[in-house]
Amino acid sequence: MTITPSVNLPLSALQPCSERTLNPRAVPLLLITDRDRGAGKSVGSLVKKTNGKGSGSVTATLGKKHWFLFVALGVVSIVLGAIAWVDAISVTLASTIVLGALLIVAGVAQVIHAFAVKDWGGFLFSILGGALYVVGGGLLIEEPVAGSVVITIFVAVSLVISGVTRAVIAARHRELSGWWVVLLGGLFSFVVGVTLYATLPWSGLWLIGTIIAAELIFVGVGWIQFGLALRRGAIATLGTGF
Repeated sequence: MTITPSVNLPLSALQPCSERTLNPRAVPLLLITDRDRGAGKSVGSLVKKTNGKGSGSVTATLGKKHWFLFVALGVVSIVLGAIAWVDAISVTLASTIVLGALLIVAGVAQVIHAFAVKDWGGFLFSILGGALYVVGGGLLIEEPVAGSVVITIFVAVSLVISGVTRAVIAARHRELSGWWVVLLGGLFSFVVGVTLYATLPWSGLWLIGTIIAAELIFVGVGWIQFGLALRRGAIATLGTGF
């Protein structure tokens, strides 16, 4: 059996192969054997046969059957985000209570782990860390308003430090193109952090809820775009027959 290259392919693309070792799921080498040529098979038919079970057919199947589930998930996420945006204060307080409960669970787990491996040198610090988690979680549950204010202060300080750091880095590297974008971003973070701190305690009541609402809305938009892209990809793939 002799192997000849197909049209428009360099000789370097040829690789020694046999009919038994040629994997139909691998990247096609577009090789035509004597038997294929005798049977009247063209390069296009071989490529279509090779790629028939590739990613295109998988995308078509997924898009045809499940694209609306992604869209529905996105719509639900946007609706929940809108509700959270309208009642950001309630969402903030609820999120603070949930965070307190998670801290308590983490503290209890750390204490149990410390007693389980009490022979190691960090036993005392592990017990102390777990106790602080439990106390902090209990305070957040007991006083969610004060807890949300504390969280807002932490966010504000982080934004100020991050903004100043990025502004300094941008100012020291003005020779790089786009340095002013980093500078503006740093200044924006600085202004937001200062504004959050200056409007305490009111900013502590809506910050966490607003962040959660914005996250839900952006996630919902992303899922809707993904589902519609799957639908368009399925239609295009089925239309070409691949």
